[in-house]
Amino acid sequence: MKTGGLSVLVPVFNEAALLEDTLLRVHRHLETLRACGTHVELIAVDDGSIDATPAILAAFAGRHPGCLTIRTHARNQGLKAALRTGCLAVQTPYTIVLDSDLSYAPETIAALMRALEASGASLVLASPYAAGGRVSEVPPLRRAASWGANWLLSMCVGGRIKTFTAMVRAYETVLLQRAVTAESRGEFNAWVVAEALREGASVVEVPAHLSWPASRRLEVSRLSATKLLSRAADVMVVAYQLLLRSRPAAVAQRRRHA
Repeated sequence: MKTGGLSVLVPVFNEAALLEDTLLRVHRHLETLRACGTHVELIAVDDGSIDATPAILAAFAGRHPGCLTIRTHARNQGLKAALRTGCLAVQTPYTIVLDSDLSYAPETIAALMRALEASGASLVLASPYAAGGRVSEVPPLRRAASWGANWLLSMCVGGRIKTFTAMVRAYETVLLQRAVTAESRGEFNAWVVAEALREGASVVEVPAHLSWPASRRLEVSRLSATKLLSRAADVMVVAYQLLLRSRPAAVAQRRRHA
C-alpha cells in the first residue's frame, strides 16, 4: 500500500487441526503482496488454547523468522480481548482481521486492501451477502442464522450495508483500537459497524465467498442451541441501537405509548 502498509491479525483458539495449513496459505499470499512492494505484517493471538495451537504457532515462527508475531492469553477471553491484544502489536495504519479457519480465502486480503486504497474508507467489510458475494458449504442451520441476523441488521439501515456479523474486514487501525477499548453492547462485529456508521465513518463492502472448510463441517457444531439463542439476542441489541439512532423520535413515541 502507499499508506505505510497493513497488518493481518488472526485470533486463534484451539485450531490445531487447521492451523498449520492456515498459516502456510496466509504466508504464501502475503509473500505475493510483499513481492509487489507492500509492507505486510502477520500477527496471531492465541486466546488461551489448550490444544497444540501454541506449539504450532511457535514452530511456524521458528521456520519463518520475522514473518509472524505471536501474542498469547493465559486463558480464553473472547474475540474482543484477542483483538485488543493484537492491536498492541500492530505497527501499521491499516489492519485486516482474518478468521483462523479461512472460511474466507487468503485472497480476500488483497481484495480488502484494494478496496481500502480505492475508496479511502475507514472500514471495509468482506460481504457474502453483497451483490457478487456467495455462501457455500455452511450447514443449513448456521447459514439460516447468519442470513437472518444480517438481513435484520441490514433492514435497520435501509439495506445500505448487507453484512454486519462477519469478522473478516479491513480497518483503519485507529478505528479498531477505539472499538476494542470502548464499552460495546451486543454482537461485537455488528456493533463495530453500527458505531462506525454513528460516527459518520466511511463503510464499504466487497463481495466475498464464505465457505467452511471440510474439517469444520465434519466437526460437531461449536455453538449449542443455547449459544445460538444468546447470539440472536446480541444481534437484537445491535438492531435496537441502529433503529434508535436512525429513528429516535419514532422509537421515543413507541416508548411513550407502550
